[in-house]
Amino acid sequence: MKTVYKIVSPVFCVLLFPIFYFLPLIRIHISSSLSETLMSNIGLKENMSLQYIISSLNDGSDVTNSFIKTLISSINDKESVLGKMFTNTGWLYAAIVCFIVSLVITLVVIGFSAFSKKYVLSTCLTGGAMVTLFAANKLFDAFAAPMLSGKISIGSLLSSASASESAGLLGGLLGNLAKLDILHLGISYQAAMFSLGIALILGICAIVEARTEKK
Repeated sequence: MKTVYKIVSPVFCVLLFPIFYFLPLIRIHISSSLSETLMSNIGLKENMSLQYIISSLNDGSDVTNSFIKTLISSINDKESVLGKMFTNTGWLYAAIVCFIVSLVITLVVIGFSAFSKKYVLSTCLTGGAMVTLFAANKLFDAFAAPMLSGKISIGSLLSSASASESAGLLGGLLGNLAKLDILHLGISYQAAMFSLGIALILGICAIVEARTEKK
């Protein structure tokens, strides 16, 4: 089992990086008969991966590119109309920090699990990466809460951040017809927790075997 741990555990930890890049990182859904029209108008998908977001910023349509850039800059600019709506951006920044910390811990786990016999330490670090990632998920939920509750309406959000007049008008209309009912981390979160969970179980098995051999 210790040999299996040294080979398999680093593989499952390395998987976190393509998982977060290629699989949907954020899921957003608007419950409305006009939601499909709205999403296509501003070029947003229901399930957005990091690859999609980056490619949209670099190679996406002018509307999609401008919308995402405007949304990001407006959230960070507390003097803007949209920035004043987001009084809880601290949750988002904290989620990003936890997300980065979990990836850094995972890198350390890869090194320890592959090149050392410190099974207890590497297993504890794996558990720490899972806890940090779980915290990132909860912090993102806290950031999304005002939008899901309607405190920040879809209409005001899209009207303030819209890159085109038509999308802005549609956003204003949508505010009276629909609401944001899903905004959370996508399947990449579950896949990452699963991969870390496998590494954690293998680590525990390696610890048990190592202690059994000492007896």
